[in-house]
Amino acid sequence: MRRLAVEGAEALQCLVQAVAGASAELHELHVLHAVLLVATGVGCQTVARWLGHHPRTIERWVHRFNTVGAGQRAPSPMHPGRPARLSATLWAAVCADLTQPPESGAPRAAWTGARLQAHLARQHGVSLGLRQCQRLLAAHRAGRDAAAFLSPPEGAWPPCSPTRPG
Repeated sequence: MRRLAVEGAEALQCLVQAVAGASAELHELHVLHAVLLVATGVGCQTVARWLGHHPRTIERWVHRFNTVGAGQRAPSPMHPGRPARLSATLWAAVCADLTQPPESGAPRAAWTGARLQAHLARQHGVSLGLRQCQRLLAAHRAGRDAAAFLSPPEGAWPPCSPTRPG
């Protein structure tokens, strides 16, 4: 049997993280999925890489699950915070853009914070600082959780930050 491949896996990972951060219930389902993977024998490092989290986050989720128990587990609280400038849809588009070479005109040009900053302003009308663009690039390159840069879904109440408690 031929092994299947998924095109745009990085953008898909960003989308899964954005959806997981959309509500407390979806985040809890995401946490339970991570715990289930660990329970079936997949290592925390692997689960963290697959889901785009730090391995320590996965360890905390497993420890919290073991401490509180399955039947008494309450959803993790979502904390309000400053609204992000990038929506989940826009972040997925940026992830897709980052898989292509930048439009700099120079051969073999690489993405830099300044190029991403100009690209976001030109293509998406979003103004971010240079350091924020550098953080986005670092998160994208490392495959880390980019949901911290996403905004809550439309009509979400109370307003919630997509950053998730560990």
